[in-house]
Amino acid sequence: MLTNFRYIWNRLRTSFWFVPAVMAIAAFVLSVSSLALDQSEWGEMIRNIKWSYDIGVDGARLFLSTIAGSMITVTSLVFSLTLIALTLASSQLGPRLLNIFMSDIVVQTTMGLFIATFLFSLLTLRAVSDSAGVPEISITLVFLLTLISFAWLIYFIHHIAQNIQADNTVARVSRSLNKAIREREAACEISGASIIRDGEKKADHTKQGRSVCSNASGYVRTLDLVTLYHMAANNDMQIAILVEVGDYVICDTEVARVYRPPAGDDSIDDRINGAINLGPVRTPNQDIDYAINGLTEIAARALSPGINDYFTALTCMDHLTDALVLVLRSKPPVIGYKDETDTTRLLITPKRFGDMMNEAFHAIRQNGESQFPVLMHLSKSLAILASCAGRKGERKAIAHHTEFVKRVANNKLSDPVDQETLLSRVHEIEKKLQV
Repeated sequence: MLTNFRYIWNRLRTSFWFVPAVMAIAAFVLSVSSLALDQSEWGEMIRNIKWSYDIGVDGARLFLSTIAGSMITVTSLVFSLTLIALTLASSQLGPRLLNIFMSDIVVQTTMGLFIATFLFSLLTLRAVSDSAGVPEISITLVFLLTLISFAWLIYFIHHIAQNIQADNTVARVSRSLNKAIREREAACEISGASIIRDGEKKADHTKQGRSVCSNASGYVRTLDLVTLYHMAANNDMQIAILVEVGDYVICDTEVARVYRPPAGDDSIDDRINGAINLGPVRTPNQDIDYAINGLTEIAARALSPGINDYFTALTCMDHLTDALVLVLRSKPPVIGYKDETDTTRLLITPKRFGDMMNEAFHAIRQNGESQFPVLMHLSKSLAILASCAGRKGERKAIAHHTEFVKRVANNKLSDPVDQETLLSRVHEIEKKLQV
């Protein structure tokens, strides 16, 4: 249930309509409240203080019409600037990073603020008449909202100019990646279950069980581990999930195995499929590789012949190294859950450090294999990771990538000095891994 809520919240957070819709509703409520206050005794007392915007009926109509017209014009300008930023981000940094820009609260608030001010002005204009007079408090609020809107517009333009810079985008994707890594442990907690970590003993009986096939095709967006665990515990069976978040599943292919399912219960397959949320595109929710791929894509584009901006690629490698060090300092990944009787109930496919290294560095190395600065920076990243790695599997993954760099140095670098320098760095990494 919580997993589905997080997924829905992520969809709302990355939409352009949610925040403006909420702010438009707030503007409607504020308008109704301020107009009611104008007609109450409290409104008369406030007007006597002489702080409200005191104009005649014709002046009020002209003022509100002008504000409403200017607000809708500036709203179209905000949409245009946003679309330009999205186009630049898609062409220069990669289309998969559009979610980062669409979830920008500053952009959403800017559109919401201008739409709310426009709606508030229209509702106040409707209340202005010769018989009812001028709602001075509401007009004063319109004036204040207008000042706030144009001050926010200046900040919005500054924010857009900052956002389209590659380094700032890389930093935002990096923060998203580090947040996903830190939250991975909390997301794996299940009340009443004991965690089985990578390297610990597990009892896997599902090879003797039966297969569960997917009833649809799509990317695995989320896994509802809580539902799967309680399903297994309550029915005294064992479930092994064979896919992980980010995998593409084809209809009628195996996604899980079940050992000792309850006889006569035909709903088990449908319930397991219901806990595996599929969709047409990947999302950042629960998917660490999604953010890693975002940084890798920026680096690969920067190293392409058309752009040839290896400084941006070096920045991406720095942030990827920082994230991988965070993984090294974390606990081993979760591979399953046991109940209070020490019986293994749920097994999952873990996202291991080696898999993350492959996602992070393979594409960068392949695109930058002829650029000495890129290879030296990659070797620097491997040296940092080697000094932080303590577990055997992690050191093996680093050694694997070090061997790749050595091959590139021997086969792709033509300058003997560059080759000797890089091989010397590789030798230092190998010594660190042998300690």
